Amino acid sequence: MIDAIKRHPTRTKVATILFIASILFIIFYIILKQVFGIDCIRIYYSEEEQQIVFFNFISLNNCLTLLTLVGMIIGAMWALIQYDRTTKLRQQEKASEIAKSFSEELTIKCSIICEVFKNSELGTFLKLDTKDYESFCFFNTNEIRSIYNDDNFIEKYRQKLKEADLNQIYYRILDSRISFNSFKLLTENNRIYSEKEAQELFTLNNSNFPFKFSALATDVLNELEYLCMSLSSQAAGSKYVYQSLHQVFLRTIRTLSLEISISNENCYTDKYYTSIINVYNEWTSLYIKQLEKEKKQKKKVNKILEPKLKTV
Repeated sequence: MIDAIKRHPTRTKVATILFIASILFIIFYIILKQVFGIDCIRIYYSEEEQQIVFFNFISLNNCLTLLTLVGMIIGAMWALIQYDRTTKLRQQEKASEIAKSFSEELTIKCSIICEVFKNSELGTFLKLDTKDYESFCFFNTNEIRSIYNDDNFIEKYRQKLKEADLNQIYYRILDSRISFNSFKLLTENNRIYSEKEAQELFTLNNSNFPFKFSALATDVLNELEYLCMSLSSQAAGSKYVYQSLHQVFLRTIRTLSLEISISNENCYTDKYYTSIINVYNEWTSLYIKQLEKEKKQKKKVNKILEPKLKTV
């Protein structure tokens, strides 16, 4: 109910005014009956209905018509409440579908992408260890240059992307998923896969992954864009998905921020991945608010515990 009020403030004001008006009319009816002894319903069906006038300007017919309108207004308000409840239920159902999609394969794909970047030189270059989610908003190359304070950052990124053999890191992760070889050991031994050896990795749990890492990143962005369309259009309740998926989502988009920005080079309006950007900005705002709440709670707890610790 509170969410419905927040989503429709104007409608809520109108409904509140109409509700108050209906209450006043009901009180007016009760006063007529209890104080003046006039039973409007009984008189309505009597022969005197056309002769009774209240306060020299309103007839009984008009009074009862107004009461009828009040009843219609109350019915309309109830219909709106039911509509909001139905919409909320549909959003929850759609949100559960999105969560299910994430929990099956998409979460694994996102984790692999983050691990590949993290274990390459790009992880340090992009400063992926810092959770500076709020720095990204427009996702274009101008913003990237501003964030990293380097006009040549895009060119440097492209060069490092060529030098970093992300496919080999990708293959090592896939190898560790279907064998007893640990990713750490494969990395220490600098395991290099030929094309034939790499093809043999795409079995069992790896059968649904693309052969090239770049294709995996593109697939993930496209899948996320599809899911975010439902979230940004309010077809699914964003808040129902946020708590369980925001960490994976924000980390993945932060990791692929350069790829998104390059696809939106110097664009501010006509962009790719607009739904992802909308949800990212919304969830980043929620994430920051959540962090601020946690800080305040920690301060309160520390204030309570400090005197006790001193006495002990």
